[in-house]
Parts: sequence; structure tokens; C-alpha cells
Amino acid sequence: MKRVAMADGGPHSPIKENQYLVIASLDDKFQCLVCHCIVKNKTHNIKRHYTLKHATEYDGNEGDERKELIKRLKSEIPNAQQEVTGIYYYVLLLTALKKGSLRYH
Repeated sequence: MKRVAMADGGPHSPIKENQYLVIASLDDKFQCLVCHCIVKNKTHNIKRHYTLKHATEYDGNEGDERKELIKRLKSEIPNAQQEVTGIYYYVLLLTALKKGSLRYH
């Protein structure tokens, strides 16, 4: 089954990053740049998370100020994201080995 692209530019759209302060994460989900929680890949969920938790603090930032904010927030999360990615791929490997879809030589 083929996934349908989202109307606002798909899962890796820079619109979401700039507007809602999230980046693409694992399993078609997004990670909030502010609180680092994982949000499902639906525009409604991403918008609701941002509006309820971060809009009052970050809505005043626009233009270059917003770009600098995103750059700073991104620089604060790389190690945590790499750890999660490493664990995720390890779990995928173990699952594939158990199912027999991947053979160890």
C-alpha cells in the first residue's frame, strides 16, 4: 500500500519545521525541537502540540530570528537523536533476525 503525501508538503516539509518547530524523526513521526517529545505525523497533531505547549513563547519570533532559533534548537539535540536512531536500528535488526527475513552469516 502506498502512502498518500500530506497536503501541506509531506512529512519532511520545511513548512512544519519553520511553523511548528519540529523535525522529521523515526517511523514517520516528528520530534519537537523545544521539548524533544515525539509527535505523530499528522498536521493536526503537530499543530495541536505546538499551540498548546509552545505557541505563547515562540510565536513572536519571525524571519531571521525564527531561523536562528531553529538552528540553535537543532544544535541542542543531535546526540540524543543519534542514540535513539542507533537503538531503533538495533531493534529492527533483532526483529528481522527473529522473523528469519535476515540471515546472519
